[in-house]
Amino acid sequence: DDRLVVMSSGDEISLAFRVPEQPLPVGWKRDFFLHNVGWDKDADLHTVYGQTVEPFPFQGMGGYPYPPEIEPPQTPAYLDYMRTFQTRPAAVDRFWRWSPASRPNDGP
Repeated sequence: DDRLVVMSSGDEISLAFRVPEQPLPVGWKRDFFLHNVGWDKDADLHTVYGQTVEPFPFQGMGGYPYPPEIEPPQTPAYLDYMRTFQTRPAAVDRFWRWSPASRPNDGP
């Protein structure tokens, strides 16, 4: 559905779903399998678009980053999802403030 969870260091995710109502035969147990596809940005200063969440990856892209002539879906459902859920600001300085590179060298 091209909907992503944008996470940052230290974030966690909880999932909720309905368990099927039909009872299992005696001695059986039910397992669930979560299949996900993830995209990772390492926030390296030398990584293209490493300091932003955009451009957002999507299923139909051929590679990342995708060229300007390729666009994510522009359906009403996708645009509503972007307006509703992709709104959390994240300051880059918070990341670098806690990076070992931002601290004085306490070496020998």
